[in-house]
Amino acid sequence: MEDFISPTKTGSIPFTVYKNGSYLFEFSLIVDSPTAISTSTYGAAPTLEITGLGIVNSNSSSNFFELVGAYYLDGEMNEVIIDRTNQYSTIGAFVLKFNAEPAFVESNDTTWIENSIIITPSISTGYQGIGIAENRITFVGAEGFSMNTEYSIEVTNHIKSKSGIALTPRKIRFCYEPSTPCIF
Repeated sequence: MEDFISPTKTGSIPFTVYKNGSYLFEFSLIVDSPTAISTSTYGAAPTLEITGLGIVNSNSSSNFFELVGAYYLDGEMNEVIIDRTNQYSTIGAFVLKFNAEPAFVESNDTTWIENSIIITPSISTGYQGIGIAENRITFVGAEGFSMNTEYSIEVTNHIKSKSGIALTPRKIRFCYEPSTPCIF
């Protein structure tokens, strides 16, 4: 693979994506040049988005800032991964985990919060504050989700790393306490 991603090589490389041993979809990275990288997919849901493709210099420090995990704390303070379907727990706070430390933000800066994480449809109560520790941001007071509802959470490039790099935007879709499975 090292040879494949050399700055002088072009071509494509296929990947198959599994989750918990079950096939999800396939995609290929298509490299025309170091600045022209695209993808093709097979078997993917129509809403699948592969974005933010680019080059990384392995000899320098990290030049990207990415979301590597999203979960919520339930009423018992357990970490529950935000998945397609989240059942039978109360969402009290969202936690976003990154590959690097996020920039400092005042804990009660509601404008920053509203621009950084957008929930659709909007929840009946808003965030009351945030906490930043190491490579995590905790959005406190994320309550007011309706049962049997499909939600979209947009994590925006308003969130920046400690070194000032904007986050590659992400969208997370899930259903909250569904009585029937969500179909995405």
